[in-house]
Amino acid sequence: MSSWYKADYNQAGDYEWGKNLGCEFVQNSCYNWISKHQERGESIHPFCDQVKRGELWTQCAYYRHSVALCNLIEYQHNMPARYQYFDTIPGVPELNVGKYAGSVELADYCPYLQEFSWTDDANNPVRGSNCQDSQNNLATDLNFFGERYGEGSLCFEHASRWYLHMCGSLNSPQHAGSGCYRYSCDKEQGLSIHVLNYTHRCYHAQQVINVAFLTEEYLHRGTIVCPNCRDICGDKIKCPPDKDAPAVSAQRFKQIPCRCSLVTPLPLSLCTALFLLIVIALIHDFMLLHCNVLMGDGRTKRFIEVVVEVVVVVVVVVVVVVVVVVLL
Repeated sequence: MSSWYKADYNQAGDYEWGKNLGCEFVQNSCYNWISKHQERGESIHPFCDQVKRGELWTQCAYYRHSVALCNLIEYQHNMPARYQYFDTIPGVPELNVGKYAGSVELADYCPYLQEFSWTDDANNPVRGSNCQDSQNNLATDLNFFGERYGEGSLCFEHASRWYLHMCGSLNSPQHAGSGCYRYSCDKEQGLSIHVLNYTHRCYHAQQVINVAFLTEEYLHRGTIVCPNCRDICGDKIKCPPDKDAPAVSAQRFKQIPCRCSLVTPLPLSLCTALFLLIVIALIHDFMLLHCNVLMGDGRTKRFIEVVVEVVVVVVVVVVVVVVVVVLL
């Protein structure tokens, strides 16, 4: 059974899968594409060989419009020969390579970079990975990589894991690999990548930019890999010639954020103030108790109580002033 429909092409989008990849991509299998590009030492995009394991390592989709995840997974048994696309896979013993294939049956189990959705603990979608959708922006305290989603943003790869410094502790987010960032193209400067309010110029392809920025929660450190300027800005400007990036001294920060944990993380200065107030209250109660035990005369006890109250008030005022000065 079939029917006729009138298409509304105003709702059509730009279909990017395989765009500009030529007849070799269209007419041959993904095995052919993967093996030939590996032999030539070229990227196998839009296919991939990054095994999907517990630690999430993302990449960029072919046209950089989204953060993507390689859907290559391990099956319990060897896949049928027609669905085995690799002779070798990085980090996988040769005997087990036949167990690995893509997770999508409709794609003949070809492993490819796939846009995905982040989920919460109940497996409900929270946000997507499309760089140009502003609804995918993260809350400030969860924006570990300094990303910005929305119009004018593209995906850029990380060269290594990112790290979060807080007091003497060092943590790493549970995922890394790529992120969405705003960028700009200038005929003099070439390609620049914007991380929060910081601008980093790309001097040549594969340049590794060392990124560091400070938030209320952490000192964030990581890396971003520069693509070829012509790949990003070629239709906008004539990119300047590649050249070596100038030596940049390590960025130093006077103070690394510190937090103590009660119900929610608090600045260390507030935690110190709370601790001092608790200590003062304990001293106050101890002195009054000591006064009641040792002093029999009512007027003497009252005099000591007043002195204790005055001392406590003075100490509290001093603590509050110190905290305010520190916070300002």
